[in-house]
Amino acid sequence: MTIEIIVLIVVIIVAVLLVAYAVVLMRRNKQGRDRHRADELRHEAQDQATGIRRDETRVRQDEAAAEKARADAEAKLAEADRAETLANERREGLHVQRGRREDAVRSADQLDPDVDHKSEHYEPEVPPTRPGGNDSPGR
Repeated sequence: MTIEIIVLIVVIIVAVLLVAYAVVLMRRNKQGRDRHRADELRHEAQDQATGIRRDETRVRQDEAAAEKARADAEAKLAEADRAETLANERREGLHVQRGRREDAVRSADQLDPDVDHKSEHYEPEVPPTRPGGNDSPGR
């Protein structure tokens, strides 16, 4: 083996060692950058978690407000149903009162010799009441 071959082998070995060392250094640098980026991502995730908790609180508040509004609306609907039922009952009572009134007028007209209750154009009518309560026959 000549000295040139030995020097060449030593140079190749040194070059391989330098390349290996450079690869190790690059790997360490990449790992350091990856660790730093991972820390940044964790920090961003923590910031997002804070925002998520805030938004969850808002959602719960909105849901509670919606439930209250729904309950208020249901109460108003029940109140409207009661008012409608009362109006219907009063309407029916009014209808009955009008029927009784008409029956009373017909009975009075049948007794009154001045009213032709058998006429084709007969309509039971009550004369207007004067202020003070005195009825005027007016027929």
